[in-house]
Amino acid sequence: MEIFNVFPTPGFIIQPTLTDYIIIAINGAFLLSEKLDRDEFIGRSFTTLFSNLPDFPIVEWTGVFRKVESEKTTAKFAFQSPDQRNLVDVITKEITCTPVFGDEKAVQYILCTVTAVTGLAMDASGNQSIEDGIAVYKDQLEMGCIGAWDLDLVSNKVVWNSVQREIHEVDAFYQPTLTSIISFYKINKEKSMIAELVEDARNNGGRYDVEVSMISAKGNEKLVRAAGQVTYKDNRAIRIHGVTQIIKSYQKHTAVELSSSPLSISLMESAGIVVWEIDAQSTNLLYLSENVVALLGYSVAQWRDDSSFWKQRIHPADLDFVDKNYDLRLKKRKDFSIWFRIQTARGLYKRLKCIVSFVDEAGLPLKLRGLLIDTTEPNGVNEIGMLEKRILKLNGQEDVSIQDVLLAYLDEVEAIYPKMKCAIFQVKDSKLYKWAAPSLPTAYLIAIDGLPVNKSVGCSGAVAFLKQNIFIPDVETDPRCAKYRRQLVKAGIKASWSYPIMNANNEVLATLGVYFDEARLPNSEELLFLKRTTRFLKLIIENRMNIEMLKENNMLMQQCQDMAHFGIWSWNVVSNTLTWSDPLYKIFGLDQATYKTTFEDYLNLLHPDNREAISVVFGGVLSTKKEARFEEKIVRPNGEIRFLKSFAKVVMNEAGVVLKLIGASMDITESKNMQEELLKSESHFRNLAESQTNYVTRINFEGRFTYCNDQCIADFGWLYDNQVLLGRSVYKLLMPIQYQRFYDLAENCISEPNKVYNVEIEMPTPDGKFKVVLWHVVCLTDSNGLPLEMQSIGIDVTEQKLANEALSINNERYKYVTMASNDAIYDWDISKDDIHWGAGYRRLFKNKFPLNKWVSDIHPEDRMRVENSLRAVLADQEKHIWSINYQWKKGEGNYSIVEENSYILRDITGTAIRMIGGMREITNRTDN
Repeated sequence: MEIFNVFPTPGFIIQPTLTDYIIIAINGAFLLSEKLDRDEFIGRSFTTLFSNLPDFPIVEWTGVFRKVESEKTTAKFAFQSPDQRNLVDVITKEITCTPVFGDEKAVQYILCTVTAVTGLAMDASGNQSIEDGIAVYKDQLEMGCIGAWDLDLVSNKVVWNSVQREIHEVDAFYQPTLTSIISFYKINKEKSMIAELVEDARNNGGRYDVEVSMISAKGNEKLVRAAGQVTYKDNRAIRIHGVTQIIKSYQKHTAVELSSSPLSISLMESAGIVVWEIDAQSTNLLYLSENVVALLGYSVAQWRDDSSFWKQRIHPADLDFVDKNYDLRLKKRKDFSIWFRIQTARGLYKRLKCIVSFVDEAGLPLKLRGLLIDTTEPNGVNEIGMLEKRILKLNGQEDVSIQDVLLAYLDEVEAIYPKMKCAIFQVKDSKLYKWAAPSLPTAYLIAIDGLPVNKSVGCSGAVAFLKQNIFIPDVETDPRCAKYRRQLVKAGIKASWSYPIMNANNEVLATLGVYFDEARLPNSEELLFLKRTTRFLKLIIENRMNIEMLKENNMLMQQCQDMAHFGIWSWNVVSNTLTWSDPLYKIFGLDQATYKTTFEDYLNLLHPDNREAISVVFGGVLSTKKEARFEEKIVRPNGEIRFLKSFAKVVMNEAGVVLKLIGASMDITESKNMQEELLKSESHFRNLAESQTNYVTRINFEGRFTYCNDQCIADFGWLYDNQVLLGRSVYKLLMPIQYQRFYDLAENCISEPNKVYNVEIEMPTPDGKFKVVLWHVVCLTDSNGLPLEMQSIGIDVTEQKLANEALSINNERYKYVTMASNDAIYDWDISKDDIHWGAGYRRLFKNKFPLNKWVSDIHPEDRMRVENSLRAVLADQEKHIWSINYQWKKGEGNYSIVEENSYILRDITGTAIRMIGGMREITNRTDN
């Protein structure tokens, strides 16, 4: 198919079916000559496509196709159509339909070539249009719904692709700036973060990759992934480019690619192509197809017997060119193409294109194999047509600058039209600059270099401003030439004509200037030539610019896919071959140079427990012809497991036959792992919450439960139908008197998220009583810090509440008992070494009592005995009662005999923690 695409003759290939004729290939020359789009035709019915077009008489065409099929012979017919390039009104074209045979000599394909037999025709170069490449790039970006952007740090200009505009929901006329881009982000924190990241990338290089929330121009909130990377030139940051991608979903965009089927050698033979093969070392002819007899009139033996036979018949003007280029390409050992004229056996010359490829073995060229294609124009060789072909070829060489291409073109134009002096001026920043001018005086070119685009200054300057042709027949009298008249007259220029060269957006790229040494206006032939030349220059300049754009876009696409961990693929179901983008090989951990994939190879890359499921998915897509989205689990060669989110879609011909599957895959391993961790965390939280005897709830801002643990349902589910709390109002748990209290609590939580509020609420029980629950309530926030819902944990404090009330009553009783008693009652917290005495102590002993003085106030005769007794009873885990008599020093300094009786409280280990008792004066009783 690559061979067919470089045919210089416009053509297409159809495949006969039982009921129709299907277009399977169209070459670049046909698309260019007829102004057609390849994607609108491949795989579709010929008769359906052209049934309503008067330029293509369907009845005649299908009749010729049937004749080719039945008689298995070449057939021709002619028809007329308007000239798409507006060089003449009507062109008569001849269609040659040649059968291409498959197995058993059946007609498998019909090769149709189109030649113009009247009027002027600008032949295509055989190179694929650069616009096709740009279309593929745009479609690949849109396939994964990846927004791409580019910030020129020199001009601060921002460029968005269509998906970026869709994500931000702006129209095609919206012009983004760095400030306006940042304004789309939702909160000030994220706006500042993006601005800082861009500034850091600008100053320090590197890249960034973050998830942020944004608000589109239509007010829709979106969570997006924003990634960017800086590009340097001469150690200076010149641009930042990146991608924007909506998280959790993406829209699919597909590009229908050229459908291809393997064509046998009979395709080349049917097209009149000569196939040859020589030994790389000896240059001996190894093979030459019989087509050479029909093409040039020489027998195969004549070529075989003399290795220099072909060079002896090359046109003298082309021989030096062929020798230099042929030898140079042989040394470089790179496949190449070369054009030359060669003399036929009848003495005429034909122009041939020779395509040469190397067949290597062990690093050494073993054979040279090639094709000879007749590129001779019908009705004689047109010099301009030949020139255009050479220039198109030259323009396709990456190492030749556009300035050199234009200079070569004007050199030969001036050779064909000796009276013309030509110049091409580039329009840049509203000024004219010399691009190519082989014959104009240097002084004149210097004088007008940087000429402002203005309607009243010069011929070319006015043309660039007005965007229309201008003819100045006499520069000495025209006021527009006043400023540069002296230089023009000194250069011998009397007349100046100029044409604008504009792109598809109606922008002036350059101007073509034509100068004469006599005052005159153009004749009809010159007008036709100038119109053709302007169109040709537009093609040359635009294609060169688009090549540079394509290179940059391909690089950008590659980087976008790398940053997005995203790759695209295509599966030709007929040949069972898979085509992957470079990033997809990286995702699978494979070497693109060594790994070739079939569908079976791809299945082997899947995890064993995922293989059958994915086979079912693809089988479903092929059978239902509907697109599918699915997740894949792959295993890299190093054993690493990765997860991909993918989609697949079928591409069919007009008859509904599936030709291929196309799709994309995104590496979601990191997000998948995060999701699993979150699920584990949530599961752990739920298990923890369910195991709690406390109450755990979540409530939205409408006052409805979004979560309740089992304990909450067990204790309060009786208030709701079927014990279902989720989605039900929390107010049913409350008494009306508590509504306002709960509402105020919710408002406080929302106003201060993440702050815990405490509140006690009496909750009803099935027996008609109430239980007291202490609730700890907090307002949770989302990833942007905005209030999300309220979470609360409730603790049943009913028993504690009752205990506190009982303790309060007991304390009150204790207070009154100590007031009414003459005994010195005390409560000693042993763990804190803190003692509390009742009022009777002061009445009885008339002094204050710090605990540390207790031992010192015991009579020396009794002190040792009392201390030992107390230590012994406290150490004995079985003892709870202590009773003893001793002498105690009163406030007046004299001693009284006291009786002390105490009860000891111990913890579960038996350690004494508290002692409660009383001291009673028994002096008088002892005396008696």
